[in-house]
Parts: sequence; structure tokens; C-alpha cells
Amino acid sequence: MFAVMMLAARMPVWHALLAALVVGTAVPTVLYPHLEPYQQKRLTIFLNPYEDPRGAGYQVIQSTIAVGSGGLQGKGYKQGSQSHNGFLPEAHTDFAVSTWLEEQGFVGGVVVLLLYGGLFWGLAGMAGEAPRLQDQVLFAGILGQIGFQVLENVGAALSVLPLTGITLPLISYGLSSLVSTLSTLGLAYIVHRDRYEGRI
Repeated sequence: MFAVMMLAARMPVWHALLAALVVGTAVPTVLYPHLEPYQQKRLTIFLNPYEDPRGAGYQVIQSTIAVGSGGLQGKGYKQGSQSHNGFLPEAHTDFAVSTWLEEQGFVGGVVVLLLYGGLFWGLAGMAGEAPRLQDQVLFAGILGQIGFQVLENVGAALSVLPLTGITLPLISYGLSSLVSTLSTLGLAYIVHRDRYEGRI
């Protein structure tokens, strides 16, 4: 979110690349050694979940099985064997997208991504219509926040990103996630509605 906001604030691209290089170097050399062993394993197990199939890799393996078994059109509403027979942990929160893909298949997954794409397009349009730079930066931050959550949650379910427990906005079960996302979108709406107030 911070990186997107900095780019929206017209930060030079080479500054962004330098910051990315510093962070990319610091995370594995400074942060990673200070994590607990189970946290370290959670960050690396997605590379080879079958290294510990009954432990740290269990969730990722069950998620990929659920996604793959959905096929093109899915098994149907509440017909998923992985998600409704207790094999897929946290099927309604962390792995809500795995449950959806098992039941609705690739087609259902494309529909969800298109809906998110529409949301992102709308936020980008609001940013483009904002006359003040600080409003543009705000919209960029909101877009970066929700976009990163979607990317991380879906990526973790597909075993291409580490599992972090980040929920899927507006889909994962959980009141705090829903309230925070709706509050963020409400803020975006208010800023867009009042974008010309106070200007001469």
C-alpha cells in the first residue's frame, strides 16, 4: 500500500526501485532470522508443501486439491468434497477462494476476478477524477491495500505465495474484515463525492 501511495505521489521510479531493493535485501537477511521456526516454515513451505504434508504443508496441499478438483465448471454449490468434508482447514476464512473454486470451478473464479477488476477500475477512475494530489494518493493507497489482499489470498490458495492468513476482501467470513473493507470503501466514496468542496 505504501509503495503504491509513493508512486501516486509522483515519487521518481528509481527511488521506488531503490526502496524495493533495500526491502528485498533486508527481509531475508534481517527479518527472517528473527522469526520463530514455525513462522519461517510457513514462509517457505509453499515452495515444497510435500516436505511436511501432515504439518505445515497440509493446508496448502488441501487447498490445491480443492482448486484442482473444481475443474472448469465446479462441483456445484455445497458439493465440494475437500471443503465440506473437513479436509480443507479454515474453508470459510483463509481458504474461502479455494471453497469457491472447488464449487464453481474456473468459470466462477474468473467471475470473481472480473468483479474485483471492476472494483479496482472504479477506484482508479475515482483517483483520476480527484483534483487534489492528496486525494489521488488516498485512492492509490486504498487500491493498493485491497489489491494486495486479493493477490496474497488467491496466491496463497494456489500455492504460489506464502500463506499469511490475510482474508479475501468482501468474501471471507469475518466481521472485522468486512467492517474494515467497507469502511475503507466508504471513505473512498466520501472523498470522491466531496472532491470539489473547498476549492476556489
